[in-house]
Amino acid sequence: MNKEKYLKLKKDFIVLYLARNGIMTFLITLLTFSLDLSNYYQISFPATIPYIFFNNIFTLMYFCLLWIFNYLLFELFKIINDWYDENHQQTLKFMYHEHNYSISWMMYVIMAILLVIIQIVQLPTLFHIDAYLMFGFMILRSLKQIYKNRL
Repeated sequence: MNKEKYLKLKKDFIVLYLARNGIMTFLITLLTFSLDLSNYYQISFPATIPYIFFNNIFTLMYFCLLWIFNYLLFELFKIINDWYDENHQQTLKFMYHEHNYSISWMMYVIMAILLVIIQIVQLPTLFHIDAYLMFGFMILRSLKQIYKNRL
């Protein structure tokens, strides 16, 4: 009986964990789209919400595709980062307040290089803002993992 409750609780936790990441990437996409549409249509930030969802089907589909891309990009980052942390390759280890921390510095170098490339390449403002927010979200997630995995 306890094992069944544990498995159900674990399944519910996984669903909530995936929903949390989906909601966060949705908010990032919504913020990015709202900023870009407010600049394009010269309207206020809150007035862009109806343009995203009710303007036409193509805007809504574009929004949904960007949201799915952001979510998949974040999940891919988590998988790569977790795999990289398990192999303990090229990590920086230090002690702070009697806790040992381990940072996979190579992931931050790769992210910095990607941000420089995104800055150099001529992309629409939508993708620049989206990339900055997604990388910020990814860095926050990796900092949470560093804190969680402290010894």
